Amino acid sequence: DTGWDGMVHSTQLDEEKLIAAKAKHPGDVYTVGSRVWLKISNVEGYSKRAKLQGSIKYVDQQDGKDLDAGEQQLLLDLTSRGLTSE
Repeated sequence: DTGWDGMVHSTQLDEEKLIAAKAKHPGDVYTVGSRVWLKISNVEGYSKRAKLQGSIKYVDQQDGKDLDAGEQQLLLDLTSRGLTSE
């Protein structure tokens, strides 16, 4: 247990998984307390209260493999939302 809690923006969820599950709401697939692999794109702060920005859709949820090693897709997503990655 890492002790980290967080929220993921809906644009960074795995859309294919949501479609396959015929989810009407992200909460139908990703419930409170779900344990997921997360690709971190930004960290604000240096404690357990740090704010993490990340994506579920670019990490294989079975083994944690990075599906966007060059970070091209993640950077496009962030840029389209007016955000940056550090």
